Amino acid sequence: MAKRILLVEDSNDARKMERIMLEQYGYEVDEAHDGIEAVEKATINKPDLILMDIAMPHMDGFQATQFLKSFSTTADIPVIVLTAYRNFDEKAVEAGCSEILYKPLDFTELKQAIERHLA
Repeated sequence: MAKRILLVEDSNDARKMERIMLEQYGYEVDEAHDGIEAVEKATINKPDLILMDIAMPHMDGFQATQFLKSFSTTADIPVIVLTAYRNFDEKAVEAGCSEILYKPLDFTELKQAIERHLA
């Protein structure tokens, strides 16, 4: 059975491109456009991994990650942060993120990171 990834990205274009790449790698992909929707979908669907943008409306990626890490049903889901901002390493660790990758994404690096956390 294919692993399920929740892709959380507020940019429609970026989300579409990332979804296509993930599906080509054989993953099932759920999408969320902000942190609130990410929390809802992660709680219901229990993905194997979450790819989380940081700068989003309503609830940012750090807030969503902290919320998910506070519940036993979602606390063990690895969260890989995807961001263009280079000064968030410490905040990502504090929020409970498993890894941080910087945009523009290197899809080979992203695939390797996903495989590390799903192994």
